[in-house]
Amino acid sequence: MLVEIIIGVAGILIPILAAWVTSQVVPWIKAKTTAEQRKNIMSLIRVAVEAAEQLFKGEVKKAGADEEAKKRVGRKKKKYVIDRLKAEGVKLPEAELDGMIEAAVMELHIRQNWGAEVTEAPEPIDEDPADSEGSGNPFEGTEEPITIEQPQE
Repeated sequence: MLVEIIIGVAGILIPILAAWVTSQVVPWIKAKTTAEQRKNIMSLIRVAVEAAEQLFKGEVKKAGADEEAKKRVGRKKKKYVIDRLKAEGVKLPEAELDGMIEAAVMELHIRQNWGAEVTEAPEPIDEDPADSEGSGNPFEGTEEPITIEQPQE
């Protein structure tokens, strides 16, 4: 009974939290990047998050119910994702990167737990159609690292 309640509450809270994170991160990133860069960055983050989940699966199982051990494994996974993104040349302020990683983790957990596919909202019509053309390869044309500078305050 308790498990059903927890699953029900999580089913309500995860989409709300994902929407809130997205509402905070997406506007800033859209102001600093093109549609193609955003797709590439999120693709890299999703791949890194999924790789981290696989690489640290044994440590998660070993942690069991130990909350402190779970937190340590979570920090290791996040470090792995950040290191992988840095190796790919992605430079984002930590707050924005945290939000994007959290969104990717939530998407992954939704797919794993409920079998639902998370889709992205369509891009606005007024964007340059050249940004969405190509072979479908999210890494096409990204020979140079994607750099996003933090705004000057």
